[in-house]
Amino acid sequence: MKIMSIVSWVLVAVLAVGVGVMAFMGQKNAGRAAELEETLSTVQADFEASQQELSGAKDALAAAENNLSTAQADSAAQAQKAQEQTARVETLAKDLAAKEEQLTSVTAEMEEAVKQAQEAKAAIEAQKAEWVEAKEDLEAQLASAQAELAATQAAAEAEYADVAADAEGGALDEEGAEALGEDASVEYPDETGGRIVGQSRMFSFISYGEDQKLFFRLLDGQTLTYEDVPATVVDEIIAKEDRVDMRYRFHVQNKFKSLPPDNIVIRKYLKWHRKNPVKTDVRAVIAEPVEEGVEPEVAEAPAEE
Repeated sequence: MKIMSIVSWVLVAVLAVGVGVMAFMGQKNAGRAAELEETLSTVQADFEASQQELSGAKDALAAAENNLSTAQADSAAQAQKAQEQTARVETLAKDLAAKEEQLTSVTAEMEEAVKQAQEAKAAIEAQKAEWVEAKEDLEAQLASAQAELAATQAAAEAEYADVAADAEGGALDEEGAEALGEDASVEYPDETGGRIVGQSRMFSFISYGEDQKLFFRLLDGQTLTYEDVPATVVDEIIAKEDRVDMRYRFHVQNKFKSLPPDNIVIRKYLKWHRKNPVKTDVRAVIAEPVEEGVEPEVAEAPAEE
């Protein structure tokens, strides 16, 4: 705009000079003055047109400056927004890095947990296999024991059937009759006291002394005394209620020396039991055997008042 103004003023000055020159020359040449006036009019018209164009250019320049200011403001806003976006991206990048690190740690922990779970599963599978094997062994042992028990019970039932048949067939022989009588020289235990150890269809009283003698009082009044019976056998007899009779048959009868002979006593008892099918509580007095070289403790008698 300044350059155009200078040019315009220069043109005005030139025209003014020209007018002066033409005025000076008009005295000499009026015709040329008229031409100069016409030329000046043309120049003035051109000058006015130039001023109009210059004004338009000024307006356009002002609009351009306004647009430039707006663009600069927009650019500044965009730059600030870009900075904010950059800061946000940086923050997100840091968060992402932290999340990736945390994810890596969690992944490692999960892999370790999976490894431990696999090891635990393998251990459980191994333990399960051992349990299955042990179960199979126990089932095999149980089956064998049940088969053995069934065979023993069948043999015992067959034996008792033979004994019962013999008992029904007639009276006892003289030897058996003599053996059934109680020997006056035998010292029988005190049958009072004791504790209930179960129920029986054969016995009313059981006694086990420190001399390892096992005494039975049968329901028909007969007695049996077994010698050198280990305490573990006695424990087997009284281990469970309602199994005294069965445990006696499997662990004592015909296993130890008895007085009188147990086959004769049992034969007579079976004959009696057919007519008297009773069942009663069994009381027992059990004493621990005395170790060799150790004298049993004797309770002092209370002083008489």
